This record gives sequence, C-alpha cells and structure tokens, in this order.
Amino acid sequence: MKGFIDQKNEQGLRKLEQIKLIYVHDILDCLEKDPSLVSILSNNLEISNEELYDKLGNVEGVNISFYDQSFDIIKSKILKSDKFQK
Repeated sequence: MKGFIDQKNEQGLRKLEQIKLIYVHDILDCLEKDPSLVSILSNNLEISNEELYDKLGNVEGVNISFYDQSFDIIKSKILKSDKFQK
C-alpha cells in the first residue's frame, strides 16, 4: 500500500510541475507580446522585475498560486485593453 501511495504522490508532484511550466510558458508569451505587462505584473505582485523573472525561471519551490495570480493579473489587463473594448 505504501508503494502505491508513494507512486501517486510522485505522479501528483510531476503533474504539478507540468502545470507550473504551462503557466510559465503562457505568462512569458504574454510578456513577450506586450512588454509593458512586466512592470504592471511586478507592481501588482509587489516584487521587482528581477524577482519576477527569477520566479518564472525556476518553478521549484514557487507556489502554484504565484503563477495563478500572475496569469489572472495578465488576463484581466489584456481583457481591459482597448482591443477587447467595444
């Protein structure tokens, strides 16, 4: 039974890291398309631009809520932009 639980934990951790990488890819893609989002994101998260890129560059030890919050900030900013306003 313990081996089964260990296997499930490993699978869960692997999936979590995959989800973090998807978040990072999507966030970096948005930042590349609109560099002005870097300062908006870092200001909203109350971290420096360097700290932002450090967290995006190293998913180990960074809580998934950081990526979720970052993506939500970017998404709301993009949706409020002139492109999406009628």
